[in-house]
Amino acid sequence: MFSLYDLFPFSPLEGTQIMYGIFKPGYHYQEDMFVHERSKKEYCILFQGELDVVIGEDICSLTAGSAIAFDCTKEHGYINKGDEDAVVCFVLI
Repeated sequence: MFSLYDLFPFSPLEGTQIMYGIFKPGYHYQEDMFVHERSKKEYCILFQGELDVVIGEDICSLTAGSAIAFDCTKEHGYINKGDEDAVVCFVLI
């Protein structure tokens, strides 16, 4: 399970959206991965825990304090293999 909160909803004038997410231990994305139609780039900043970011066939493992930026028009998903909540900030542009 994961929870996602809009801190700053998508703004068509600025073209940005900022969200806060919490991925529970054991969370694994479903086969229909995320694709963003209004944004082209996603910044994923991990504040707590560990999180695998799956982008197509590639996997990037994040630990607390690390981040990744990627083309969010590609299919992507998240996996929390850790023992604690993964707390993430997402910035979409």
